[in-house]
Amino acid sequence: LDVADEIAPAAIAAQPRLHAATALSVVLRGGEPEPAVVGAAHVLEMSSLTPTLETIPLALMTLYYADRTEQVDAWCTTLLEAARERSIPTWDALLSSLRAASLIRLGRLLEAEKHSELALSRMSSQGWGLSIGMPLASSVFALTAMGRYDEARARLSRPVPEAVFETLFGQHYLYARGRFHLATGRLQAALGDFLACGKALDSWGLGDTTLIPWRTGVAEARLRLGERDQAVTYLREELARHKGCPRVHGNALRLLAPTMEPRRRLRALQEAVDELQDSGSDLLLAHALGDLGRVYHLLG
Repeated sequence: LDVADEIAPAAIAAQPRLHAATALSVVLRGGEPEPAVVGAAHVLEMSSLTPTLETIPLALMTLYYADRTEQVDAWCTTLLEAARERSIPTWDALLSSLRAASLIRLGRLLEAEKHSELALSRMSSQGWGLSIGMPLASSVFALTAMGRYDEARARLSRPVPEAVFETLFGQHYLYARGRFHLATGRLQAALGDFLACGKALDSWGLGDTTLIPWRTGVAEARLRLGERDQAVTYLREELARHKGCPRVHGNALRLLAPTMEPRRRLRALQEAVDELQDSGSDLLLAHALGDLGRVYHLLG
């Protein structure tokens, strides 16, 4: 099914699950996102909450992986109200998890942690199954980014099925755990998690996509370990592969900047800020602005 040719509302209404799954597949494989985004939006407009409906999370994940973060947040807000009015805890959990992921990109970490906690409390570990990796990842990431390391460590102590790591949800979890290890000085453990994430994505043919920025994680760990040349190699590879994704390209440029002399670093960070302003990731933009401010101070 060609998403570009099959986004007419009548066609989507006839086979909503097929269209939602196809749109997500296109985005996951790094295809042209716009037709998939249009198709996902049509699916959401035509869907209503039922206990077994699978199209809504598929459509929301399409928007999330296509970097339409504000759309995900808006849809989750609307759908969460409906789920709570109708007392559907499964939907409350799923939508809270997806909203937490979108809030992290928007830089709203307190809200992200609240929604990941809600997601985990609304459904048992058994109910979550292998998808528990996603709300746990959001919780660990948000807590780590806020410096609440003891709480993040407690989250990581929660048992997860080994099979989680054979899923995309598990790679989000590995990436978040890597961020925690990086923040708490366990650099080899962080490097191991980021490399394991990249290896899994590569094995599924997803290593060159922008789903999870594992290469920048590897680069950050290697920079902290003093392995500058290897870090630069990963960052330049990320820059070459993802020129069309401001979130990934801008952040890779931000991380590459400290390896440059001050004047070039300034230009690189200015470019990174310009890109990240269009990325939908206020968290990464805040990091870039902070780095830029420090370079201005250095240069006087």
